[in-house]
Amino acid sequence: MRTRGELLGKPVFEAFPENPADIMANGAARLRASLMYVAEHKKIHVMPLQRYDIREPAEKGGAYVERCWMPKNIPVVQDGQLKYILHVVEDVTSLLELTSRDKAIRQKNSEIGLRLEEMEERVSDSLHELSVMNEKLRQVNTELMLRSKELERSNLELSNFAMTASHDIKAPFRVVGNYIGLIESKLRNKGLLPEYENYFSRIYSARERIAALLDDLLDFAMVSHKVTPLENVDSRACVQSVLDNLESVIQETSAQIEISGSWPKVRAVPSQLGQLFQNLIANGLKFNSGVPHISISVQSTDKHYVFCVRDNGIGIEEIYFERIFNVFQRLNSSADYKGTGLGLAICKRIVTAHGGAIWLESTPGEGTAFYFSLPR
Repeated sequence: MRTRGELLGKPVFEAFPENPADIMANGAARLRASLMYVAEHKKIHVMPLQRYDIREPAEKGGAYVERCWMPKNIPVVQDGQLKYILHVVEDVTSLLELTSRDKAIRQKNSEIGLRLEEMEERVSDSLHELSVMNEKLRQVNTELMLRSKELERSNLELSNFAMTASHDIKAPFRVVGNYIGLIESKLRNKGLLPEYENYFSRIYSARERIAALLDDLLDFAMVSHKVTPLENVDSRACVQSVLDNLESVIQETSAQIEISGSWPKVRAVPSQLGQLFQNLIANGLKFNSGVPHISISVQSTDKHYVFCVRDNGIGIEEIYFERIFNVFQRLNSSADYKGTGLGLAICKRIVTAHGGAIWLESTPGEGTAFYFSLPR
């Protein structure tokens, strides 16, 4: 490293001589060629970029760092004559760093542009697929609407048929009952009634069963959420109304009724929800060999309200859990327990029509718990 004093006043090539020992050290030769060009053409000449290590100041550590230099030879001309040549060396390290960063940024932008093009193509393909799926979905929805309207029409026809059939059957049935009453009265007047009392008892019992069966069949056919619109129903008030209707049976059996839980308002057909509770509570009162104890409760989940009617009755074996919800399925003799075998089938149809489910837990001899869910 030379000092400033050692360089001042000396010719350039003496201050910076060539180094014959290093074939790569051609700086002096390039400088001589550049000066000759400027002298001959009287034009500025910019030499190739040079890289030299320089020592940093002691306060910055004094280490050697690579710097990039751009040498220029500038002619000074007066009256057409070359007076001298200015040799200027500019540190362009920071400019090169900026240029390198700019290239990197341009490269990154190019990569981002390619990715955006790929994403646009994918989005375009996805939109096309979505359009196709929407068209298919529209077709399916149209078909479902047509089927829904057809089902609604069919349900309405079924309800009308059930009402008409029930009325047409009950009318002659009442006539039969009236004539049986007349025959019984005449036999009583003639003193012959004791001989036929057993027959008349069976006839009246059969008449009651047929009448109950017609009513249950009508209820079963009428259960459809398409026929009757849903309403906001206070479930606690609905249960209380059912208990009021069953008051005489509750008193006769000395039944104990317990109600617990936070009772919500639900979307339901009021009459059908009442029938659902009544059938389940009535079963607890009927299928019981002792004093009935019935607890009615409700719990909330994220999507449903789950109601429970639990009794201490005769119970049901697990092999019959599915069967009892079918039409006309009785597990006990009609002589022991009255009924048509439609009560639980009606319950299942009501719950299904409201978008819920019904199931049970039971232990023979200990009781049964019926659960049903309704959407929140």
